[in-house]
Amino acid sequence: MKIKLVSIGRNKIRVVKLVKTISGLGLKESKDIADKPNSVFEVVLRGISFADIERKFNTISSEIELISDDKLETPDIINEAKEEDIEKSDNIYIITIQSQGHNLLNSIKIIRKYSGLGIKECKDLLENLPSEFTTKLPENQLSELKYETTMHGIECKIKEKSVPVGATYEEEEDIIRLKIIVIDARNKILLIKTIREFFEMGLREAKKIVDKPNSIFYCKIPESILETIKTAFAESKDNIVDVAKIYDYDYVPRDAFFVELIKR
Repeated sequence: MKIKLVSIGRNKIRVVKLVKTISGLGLKESKDIADKPNSVFEVVLRGISFADIERKFNTISSEIELISDDKLETPDIINEAKEEDIEKSDNIYIITIQSQGHNLLNSIKIIRKYSGLGIKECKDLLENLPSEFTTKLPENQLSELKYETTMHGIECKIKEKSVPVGATYEEEEDIIRLKIIVIDARNKILLIKTIREFFEMGLREAKKIVDKPNSIFYCKIPESILETIKTAFAESKDNIVDVAKIYDYDYVPRDAFFVELIKR
């Protein structure tokens, strides 16, 4: 289903968050849609009608139009992977599920597709997080798994079961890496205070990040405080900040500097 955002009304931040939930896009992409008149986006949520979506937008004084009911197309990179004639051996992966995703029913279908488990087992996995399953997949199907889980908001860690001697994996530790994007800072003082509350950062460095649109900084934190940090940024009124976990397959610049967490 494709939808045109005709009018955003008076509450742009709520529109951005609603577009993000319905489309599966990141905060930056959702903000770009809200910034550009008559932008079109695709709906990834299943089991929801246009009338339901329209009602949600009307509640926040926004207006949308239905463009088409076409199915969401798979990116070319996935199609190309399917068309490869090179035979590749299957690898065994351990998939750790960390969030349920946008829609439980869709998430069950995705987990069932790649795990080979029954509906009840998949439902139990998604309702008792974090949980994990082991699966055997060729490389092209692994790419599809990463794409589908990302598009449907299912956070998961993926690693090969067979680990070479001497190899270590960051996933096995309680330390995770984050990419934090300051998309829109309307209340700069509060946002600077929130950043400095958690990270070893001077006033000048924090102000430089907040003053620059779409600025990015990286950090390493114990996984146990991830939700605390997300909540703190979410409660930073009038500011839009995207807090994303970095996985092994995500791109991180070689010269990326990781900010230290304040020791408590």
